[in-house]
Amino acid sequence: MIVDSHAHVVMPSELYQYMGELVASRANPAGKFSGVSRESIDEVASRLISVMDGVGTDIQFLSPRPYMMLHSLKPARVGAMWTRAVKRCDLRQVQAVPESLSRRSRIATV
Repeated sequence: MIVDSHAHVVMPSELYQYMGELVASRANPAGKFSGVSRESIDEVASRLISVMDGVGTDIQFLSPRPYMMLHSLKPARVGAMWTRAVKRCDLRQVQAVPESLSRRSRIATV
């Protein structure tokens, strides 16, 4: 079994859009994240599994990309809202293909 213990969450376009909105607004007003469609999660997970299959990886342990977690932005609410959205997306990807993906991220949700 080939295990990739250092893989990162692959984000759908809806998540990048939310990131842009949070950064631009600095969470003021703080609109809730409307979420990512099931189709987007399936598409991103499918692309990731394709890459894994192509290189012979059986399972990946996912975590967020540290430099993309927005933890240095002020106010702190930006990072907290972003962390929640990324963790939800991460969980949904793992739930879509649990035989191939596992969560490794243990960043506290603020």
